[in-house]
Amino acid sequence: MDIIVEFTPVYDDATVRSLANEFSRLKDECYVDHAGTTLYSDTQIRNVSANLHGSLYTNPHSTGSSLTQDIIERMRYRVLSHFNTNPDEYSVIFTSGATASLKIIAEGFRFTTDENNKLATSSHSGSFVYIQDNHTSVLGMRDVVATRGADVICLNHDQAFKVLGQRLTTIHDSNEKRNSNSLFVYSAQCNFSGLKYPLKWISDTHAGALSVFAKKPSTRWYVLLDAASFAATNKLDLSIYKPDFVCLSFYKMFGYPTGIGALLVKNKSSDVLDKMYYGGGTVDIALSFERFHRKRQILYQRFEDGTVPFLSIASLQYGFEILSKLTMDQISKHVFSLAKTLHHSLLILHHCNDKPVVKLYSDSDYEDRKSQGGIVTFNVMRSNGEYVGYMEVLNMAAIFKIHLRTGCFCNPGACQRHLSLSTKDILQNYEAGYTCGGIADLINGKPTGALFIYPIKSCGAYEITDSWNLNSKGLEYDREWMIMTSSGTCLTQKHYTNLCLLKPIVVKKQKIMKLTYPGMPMIEISLENTYGKSIKHPICQSRICESRVEGIDCGSEVSEWLSLALGKPKLRLVRQSHRREKKGLDKTELSFSSQAQYLAINEASVSWLSDKISHDLDFIKDTAVHRFRGNIIVKGCEAFDEMKWEHIRIGNNNFKINGPCTRCQMICIDQITGEKTIEPLRTLAEKFHGKLKFGIYLTRLENTQGMLKIGDHIYCS
Repeated sequence: MDIIVEFTPVYDDATVRSLANEFSRLKDECYVDHAGTTLYSDTQIRNVSANLHGSLYTNPHSTGSSLTQDIIERMRYRVLSHFNTNPDEYSVIFTSGATASLKIIAEGFRFTTDENNKLATSSHSGSFVYIQDNHTSVLGMRDVVATRGADVICLNHDQAFKVLGQRLTTIHDSNEKRNSNSLFVYSAQCNFSGLKYPLKWISDTHAGALSVFAKKPSTRWYVLLDAASFAATNKLDLSIYKPDFVCLSFYKMFGYPTGIGALLVKNKSSDVLDKMYYGGGTVDIALSFERFHRKRQILYQRFEDGTVPFLSIASLQYGFEILSKLTMDQISKHVFSLAKTLHHSLLILHHCNDKPVVKLYSDSDYEDRKSQGGIVTFNVMRSNGEYVGYMEVLNMAAIFKIHLRTGCFCNPGACQRHLSLSTKDILQNYEAGYTCGGIADLINGKPTGALFIYPIKSCGAYEITDSWNLNSKGLEYDREWMIMTSSGTCLTQKHYTNLCLLKPIVVKKQKIMKLTYPGMPMIEISLENTYGKSIKHPICQSRICESRVEGIDCGSEVSEWLSLALGKPKLRLVRQSHRREKKGLDKTELSFSSQAQYLAINEASVSWLSDKISHDLDFIKDTAVHRFRGNIIVKGCEAFDEMKWEHIRIGNNNFKINGPCTRCQMICIDQITGEKTIEPLRTLAEKFHGKLKFGIYLTRLENTQGMLKIGDHIYCS
């Protein structure tokens, strides 16, 4: 019985219709990357455009710019109003985003109470404390504050909840003289898992809950709240919770404008912020021949270097208008209901063998909006328990017009904790090619390379997404079938370019291979050798005509299907049945391949050649690698390194190099469209003076069963 998780609607019908009109450009696209950026509404952009068309905004530093200055000040009030506070409590410093706000605090927070010793050594300074699940931009603060004497401390998830969750027995007197200043930085909502950290931690920290970690127990504690993720879909009430500093990014709240955020500073805490650099608009006086200047007295005027993005600031009002129509409380309820439904639906999703389809990463059961936000994080699993690489998930989602975010979301600490990775694991992954924001999605035996087989000789490729068996002839099922004409010749792309559109799909579990061709219904053939009468014909393709091969006819049904698809009568699908050895002393077993068991292609060499090709509308660089029809696509090497190799080891498999592959007109066929071009053969001949060598042939030295995995390490000599 199928279990369906019901979504509990929050918005009424009128609101749903209104939102559909506001985001009509989505059409049939499914956008679920709001943690990356939310979408701007149609009304918002129309109002921004009308405002810019109908107003004359000048540089706020120019005389007579009262309109610009007025709108900037109005927006400061609007920002404070949104967070239920006022200019008496907080000041607004406009920045380029949350990251820039964090940088201001890192560079300006004074860890010593001695104003005459602002760059004090660690013996005079307080502590910089942050939690493991903070954003990368918070981690970037560490090196800055460490040079200014701060003692840097990272709390793991359990430590933070234990220390900040216990009842305080001693509360610091706010009027007590302190010998240092300390800063605690944490996120109101984890951008990886959506966990909402208690806002009560703010007052607990002020009361000295973290003093157990401080080298100076009498330090004064300040709190920097990263609200970038939280403020996008939740109400932050600064009349109740009073952090000393709050960082924001407005595009996360209402999509437009980008490149602008804010740092909210509690006025009573502003005296711990120093600023060394000063830019245009931040000083009352500065002398050229003497190192003399006086910064402006108003806080935001001291910290907003240069000309603020006044047109972007003027556009903020229309984003806030959209939010006020819905209210943040309604938005929070709606987003939580969506996340809850998705989480619960994924939780019960299983393969036919009862293995879970996803592995969820969360710190809550998605039942309480107070502790859980609208983010659902998971990995997709195969039925055998292996992980699906996130780039594969991303590509498959794109096919179905689903926009989602993949990777670790610039939160390495949360990623490490939820994936149960040690520091050693992460460093090994880095050495293996995984970087923040990179496309290498799974490391050490997981998808980071490419493997292809071509089950039917000269037809389309089947891409291997995880691992594949090796036998005495090469990759299992590689070039094990061929299409024969009534005269016994092998059909190839040299004469029938559309063969590349005949795509096989190997389904090992069902022991079948599906054949697809544009405009034709799919047909299935068995992977088991259960066909009828054996036939013998010489193969007239030049590179294998020295060998007499024996094959098995795969039957009339697939024969008729091929004849109809390719428009040529009396075609037969033949499967290799017995050993085929190369002539001469080399007794290597071969399938229906032309020269060797494997063909390896260096991706860097393909890129090099593609870059040498002059502008040609018919040659598509992004699909160039497929033209060379390699089995093993090698990544991470320099161009043409492969031409120097003599032996190669991939995982536990050893290969010898048989030599380079001599190329022909086959590489001029676009394997995606079947169209034939003059490139890249022309450029290959030109660059190598007529020597049409590209790619290398390999023979496996072991004659036993083996396996290749995407991402296996490669060692060459």
